[in-house]
Amino acid sequence: MIPRVVTTAGPVWESELVDRARESGTLRIVKRAFHPAPVHRILAEGRAEAVVVGADVSWLSSGLVSAWRRMGAVVIGIDEPHHPFGRRLLEDWGCHLVLEEADPEWTAASLSAMFPSPAASLNPPAPTVVAVGGPRGAPGRTEVALGIAWLASRSGPCLLIEADASPALGLRLGLPPPTESHQVVTAGQVDLLLWDPRGSSGGVLRNGWASLWDYRTAVVDLGPGVSAFRDWPGQRVVVCRASPPGIVRTASLLARLGNGLGSHMVINRLPPDDRFGREISRHLAESTGTRPAALIPELDDLEWGAPPPPSILALLEPLMARLGLVG
Repeated sequence: MIPRVVTTAGPVWESELVDRARESGTLRIVKRAFHPAPVHRILAEGRAEAVVVGADVSWLSSGLVSAWRRMGAVVIGIDEPHHPFGRRLLEDWGCHLVLEEADPEWTAASLSAMFPSPAASLNPPAPTVVAVGGPRGAPGRTEVALGIAWLASRSGPCLLIEADASPALGLRLGLPPPTESHQVVTAGQVDLLLWDPRGSSGGVLRNGWASLWDYRTAVVDLGPGVSAFRDWPGQRVVVCRASPPGIVRTASLLARLGNGLGSHMVINRLPPDDRFGREISRHLAESTGTRPAALIPELDDLEWGAPPPPSILALLEPLMARLGLVG
């Protein structure tokens, strides 16, 4: 089998490798990548077995190399003579092998020797993505997202992503504002990806953010409305206010999303009367075709800067079962 390779485009060695590979036929160059997104996409689709990189690629990092390895790719580094710390840098980043020359025959032979059937190591377990949002006026989206992430972290690494233009996750957990365009911090049992409100959160999955592959689950705290959901693939959790206007807004949102297909409902701020909760659930099922997965009353044990209370975690357990995130 001729190894299929993605190269990090730009350096002189890369152009020479591509030209010589085409002449010799020992490597198949699938893509010459100028940024991480196409590398992630090609590896996720199983269209390449290896990535060839150099130390002088400005956007390369240990996080990217780690992500590609987790996706089953062989990462080969090219030690360029003019780079004083090239070999050490490539080894520190985690390349499987560092070669002194960008030779296609030697690269192909190295791949064959290391991984006789590299394709068998592809198809990594993709992270489960859960996007949490709702219509305008739906309260508690952030608290529901936080609770889902906390429960999901019991069965594997979980990343909680702030994707609301009016961010609340950091405030809810008592964290300072991010100092970079995006910043990962650890809060209790989960990692948080916080965004500068002046930046843009859309496209973190589409653009292949490297460290996403380090997690079993990614939970996204969205802003209100339909457009927020459209930026994020995966399962949807729609938070509905326990009121007639809340039901109407939720039914409208679900209709625009495709009649609730792939959506799970959470009714929030239920009054103490159980009969009211049952009526709300019935009306919601009649108007949307979707029965709520969780009913959350008004809670008085929420505390800023603290983890989600046990009361809300217990109420979200049925939702976790529907999402397939139990165990």
